[in-house]
Amino acid sequence: MKALAIPQMAAIMAFAMMTAMRRGDIVRLRMDQIHADGIAVTQGKTGKRQFIEWTPTLRACVEKLKAFGPPLRPTLICAARGKPYTVGGFYAGWRRVMLRAAAEGIAVHLS
Repeated sequence: MKALAIPQMAAIMAFAMMTAMRRGDIVRLRMDQIHADGIAVTQGKTGKRQFIEWTPTLRACVEKLKAFGPPLRPTLICAARGKPYTVGGFYAGWRRVMLRAAAEGIAVHLS
C-alpha cells in the first residue's frame, strides 16, 4: 500500500506500523517528544504514557520524516511550509491512499 502513496505519506505509514500510534497522535507528535533514546508519547485517546525506544529502522524513518519539512517546526509531521497538519487535513491525505488501495483491490478500512 505504501507504493500507492506520495513519499511523505509512505514514510508516515511506515512510522505508524513501527510505533502502533494512532493517526491523531502521529499528527500531534511534537519535536520535543523525540529524545536521544526514543520517543515519549501520551496517547490522546487513553492518556496512557509510553516510551518507544529507537530501533535503527525507526530512527531512519524519523530522519526521513524530518527531511520533509524545515528544520525548525513544532511537529514531526508537517504540511506545506512546515505548518502542522490538522487532523482533518492529514486524514484527507490518508484517505486518498486508502481509496487508491481499494481501487487496486486491496481490502482497507476507510475510517
